Amino acid sequence: MNKEKLDEHKKNFKKWFEQSIDLLSTKKFAGIPILMITFPLLERLIKDNSENFYKKLVQIFQFKSTFEARVFWKVFRHGLLHAATFKSDFILGKNSNKKHIHIDECGISESISKEIVMSQIASKKTVFRFKIFVNPILFSKKVLENVYEDFGSFCQEIEDKGSLPETIAFKTSYSVNDTSDQNANINAMGYSGYSGINQDTNSTAEFIPGHSDSFQEY
Repeated sequence: MNKEKLDEHKKNFKKWFEQSIDLLSTKKFAGIPILMITFPLLERLIKDNSENFYKKLVQIFQFKSTFEARVFWKVFRHGLLHAATFKSDFILGKNSNKKHIHIDECGISESISKEIVMSQIASKKTVFRFKIFVNPILFSKKVLENVYEDFGSFCQEIEDKGSLPETIAFKTSYSVNDTSDQNANINAMGYSGYSGINQDTNSTAEFIPGHSDSFQEY
């Protein structure tokens, strides 16, 4: 990827992700949306669905083992992004390696002094119990630091997931407030993925194209 394209991606990354995280970081009770933005960034950075993914998590966050990293990922990443909550009771592994995971306590707090505080408490045979707490501010900072350290890798296209979005400028002869013609043409290619066109007729707006060859106003 050439420097011009890399600089463009970095500029977009700052305004779409970093600035949003910074803004949320000034708000009370914004820990969950901060994490929901940050987890996909971390997942894109590592780009590996094998055991190496969890080894990289151990390197970044100093887990004691890949087993702890798996438990954390399941509780927070899968829980928040799939169901907007923390996953508290689940099975890891198969057959003789099956482990029943039970989370006694978990949550988010800005009062803890590191990104993740995780401890295993009394466990019996195949039942493993944990307490896990995350500081969303420190967690997001750590992820952003790692993204910028290897931004070229972060920008690389991921198989089956595509490349990072880009922006194009377009003009529209259709006002959002004008409901007389809901089928008015918009001179753009791609599909919805932008924050909205400007309210003024014939205005220029930022648009994030997707993977379609047609665009429809919703």
